[in-house]
Amino acid sequence: MEPIGLYLHVPFCASRCPYCDFFTQKPVGDALTVYAETMKTELRDTRDKQIRADSVYFGGGTPSVLPGDLFTELLDTVRDCFTVTDDAEITVECNPSSDLERFLPAAAEAGVNRVSLGMQSAVDAERRKLGRLADRKRVEEALSIARDCGIDNLTLDVMLGVPGQTLKSLEETLAFVVDSGVPHVSAYMLKLEEGTVFHRRATSLDLPDEDTVRDLYLRTVEALEAAGLRQYEISNFARPGFESRHNLKYWHCEEYLGFGPSAHSFFRG
Repeated sequence: MEPIGLYLHVPFCASRCPYCDFFTQKPVGDALTVYAETMKTELRDTRDKQIRADSVYFGGGTPSVLPGDLFTELLDTVRDCFTVTDDAEITVECNPSSDLERFLPAAAEAGVNRVSLGMQSAVDAERRKLGRLADRKRVEEALSIARDCGIDNLTLDVMLGVPGQTLKSLEETLAFVVDSGVPHVSAYMLKLEEGTVFHRRATSLDLPDEDTVRDLYLRTVEALEAAGLRQYEISNFARPGFESRHNLKYWHCEEYLGFGPSAHSFFRG
């Protein structure tokens, strides 16, 4: 049996971004502890050491809101329940506004070797419109913290077509991404999902028109490819050897198990 992927959904955020339609909530009271215990039970109920996994992905939500000890317990439980290969890609999504000085050392010690940072834009005015709490300087700090923890496999999220975005402002974001030296970038188009704040306020948003969004995308592809970040699927770019193993499982219709609220699985038909 070929190794599969494991996805763990952490459904908590300090605040909801106006474009987000993922399942998230604020971590009030003992919600994080209850969540961790419930997740460990779900993992143990599926326990099968015959299942090998070469990718473990913590997504959200914001996994970096978890205390380091709870995160470590979750990853240890994953290893207790499945055979995680020695070369497994273990990714955690982080919000730069989280207490990464606390979280990332614990995550790295637990075995995380890949970090995805939700930057969205290097232009602070655009980030504020997107409801992102951290500024550009904090994104730089987050990259440094991860590297100081020995994690060099880093990816930045970039969003295209956001309110007020122009080709000129995009150049600032692309320059930041290239100068940062990250080996992977995800560039997603903004979509106004039903039920979100942006969807309700669509007529009042200063959104780029369709032709501009097309140009933003094409310029992103051009700039990242020129910097050595090869486009290996519609929204993802990587230096050779840094393609996301977990993303490729989805694209290649390979098997994966999902745990946590709203998570999906594709396993044994």
